[in-house]
Amino acid sequence: MIKRLADLKAFIQQRVGQLEEELDKLRSIRAVVDGVLAERSFKPAEPARPIQLQITPPKPSTAPPTAVPNVAPAAGPSAVTPPEYRQMIPLKTSAGILLAKMYVSDNTMRVVPLEETRFSVNTAPFQAFLINRVLES
Repeated sequence: MIKRLADLKAFIQQRVGQLEEELDKLRSIRAVVDGVLAERSFKPAEPARPIQLQITPPKPSTAPPTAVPNVAPAAGPSAVTPPEYRQMIPLKTSAGILLAKMYVSDNTMRVVPLEETRFSVNTAPFQAFLINRVLES
């Protein structure tokens, strides 16, 4: 009886090792597939075309400039005063769900994600497209 139990234990340990090795290989294959899908599922951005802006002096307005929520507190006395943003553009999914707000001034752009929205830089499309292709280019 003891011999039989010891044999079963050895068999189980060997089988668990084989399955763990197979699982590691499957995870590696999945990572490769995710990478290929991420690369091919996004169209590369076309080069920006020059645009001509017609800037007219702002009309006197009683409305205050668009306020932008602060993500981090100012860093001491050398902190730069943030620019006044002239436009807020909502950033939505293809289904229309609001993810973030983009604030635009004459020479600055700031994207502020909604508090309840969580982004992971480890998401394959995010990493392959935004980080690798856009920000590092």
